[in-house]
Formats: sequence, structure tokens, C-alpha cells
Amino acid sequence: TSSTSGLTVGTHTLTATYAGDFNFESSSSNMVSEVITGPPTATVLNAVNPNPAQSLQAVTMTATVTSATTVPTGDLTFLAGSTVLATAPVGANGVATATVSTLRAGTYSITAVYGGSTEFAASTSNALSETVLGVGTTTLLAASPNPAAPGQTITLTAQVSGAQSGIPLLGFVLFKDGGTTIGTANVTTNGVASLGISSLLTGTHILTATYQGAPD
Repeated sequence: TSSTSGLTVGTHTLTATYAGDFNFESSSSNMVSEVITGPPTATVLNAVNPNPAQSLQAVTMTATVTSATTVPTGDLTFLAGSTVLATAPVGANGVATATVSTLRAGTYSITAVYGGSTEFAASTSNALSETVLGVGTTTLLAASPNPAAPGQTITLTAQVSGAQSGIPLLGFVLFKDGGTTIGTANVTTNGVASLGISSLLTGTHILTATYQGAPD
């Protein structure tokens, strides 16, 4: 028989080994799992700011972990659904803060998970919804030649510009003659979408180009 108080929080696999003597061979016992539970903790996700945010904008998450005894030690992991965003140490006041700049346009369910320590049990926070908006864009359209002859090929060029640099423009542009769609074109890496048409008849045509947006 042996007693110990040195086991930390977690699951421990215990075995006993008999060393043997002059008359008996050594042997090892079966394995027994011993679960050590620490004092319960509570984790609260206090804030996610700013909300809403722009795509790839810095977003700061703040959470607090507490227990009935002392302030827990260890790390808090911030997640968007099941995706890990960041890990931050719990401070002396029980608060952990992390900032990320990886969220693209969409709606995210953010949680904070305290992983526990050798003395404290793990806990998961409430969820906060974070909305990330797409980056604003402007679209300028040019037509060449203008004026043109009936049936002549006219090149429509749309220049799409993003309000935030460093984010590539994707997607496509929809071209219309009044309310009639006359074609589409993919946006290239420099933000340009071009379409050639030769179907316009004599008269004045009100042409528009609409950028259809993208995940960012």
C-alpha cells in the first residue's frame, strides 16, 4: 500500500511492479486509470471588438477565467467555431487578451476555452457573434470607341478598386445596357474586367458595370 498527494489534474495510468526476490520472479500489475479533477473554473468571453469589423481588420478578443479559490493559471484559446484563432496566457487578474487580423467577410461564433492546468479544471465560455464586413469597392466604366458605328466592336472596361490595400480583388463584373444584361467578365489581379460587344444598334445606350462582390 502506498499513498500520494502528488498527482496533478488529469488522467493518470497507474501500475504496480513487484521487483521479485530470491524466491519469486518480478511481475507488473494491470493498469488502473485515476482521474484527478481540479477546482471548477468559469470562463467568460467579455468582448470582441470592433464588431462589426472590416475584412482582415485587427479584432481584439478579451476573456476572463475565474475559480472559487485563486486565479487560475495557464492559457486561454480563442476559437471561431472549431478554428483556433489565437492562444493567450491568463494574467494575474484572470484576464487573457488576443488580437487577430485573419477574419474575412462573414459571421463567426467566437468562444474562449480555458485548457485547465495542473491545479484547475478546464472550462468553455459563452459564444459571441462577430460580423466581418466585406471591403468597400468602387467601379469605374469606360467604353471605347465612343461614339461608335452600328455593329462596331466596343470594348467595355471596368476598373474595380478596393478601399483596403493588400486584399486581392476576385469575382466578376456584370455589364448591362439599361436593364438588359449584355455580358460578364472576370476581374483580373489588377482589378480590371473587360468585355467586347458588337451588338449595339444605332442610338444612345446607358451602359453600367456592377461588381458582384467576393468573399472579402
